[in-house]
Amino acid sequence: ARLGRHLQKARYTDLAVEMLRQLRHLVVKEPQHLTNWASLYAALLRPGAEIAIQGPDADQFREELSRQFLFDTVLAGTETASELPLLKLLPTPTDGRTAVHVCRDYACQAPVYGVAEALAALAAV
Repeated sequence: ARLGRHLQKARYTDLAVEMLRQLRHLVVKEPQHLTNWASLYAALLRPGAEIAIQGPDADQFREELSRQFLFDTVLAGTETASELPLLKLLPTPTDGRTAVHVCRDYACQAPVYGVAEALAALAAV
C-alpha cells in the first residue's frame, strides 16, 4: 500500500487491499501471528503523511528523519529535480537550502528548513 502511495499507483494499493480482504478474518482473530497484515490494516484505516525533501542536504535530512518511528509515512528526497510524483509537483528550492514539505494526501504544507521543524509539522498533521 505504501508503494502505491509513493508512486501514485492505485493498482498497487488495490492489490494490498484485496490481499488483506482475503486474510481479514485471520488478522482480527490472531493479530499477534500476523503483525505485518495487522500493520497494513492500520495503515489503510489511517494512512500516514508524506514527507518530501528537496535540496543539497536531502540525504542527511532523510537519514535523520528515518531514525524516528514514522508509521506508514512516505519519505522521498532528492538533491535536484525528480520524477517521483510527490517531488515533481513541488518547486525546487533556489536559495541553496534544503526544504522539507510535510503533506497529507499530497496536499503539502509550506516548507520548513530543518528536521526538528519537520517533525513538529508532522505532529500537527
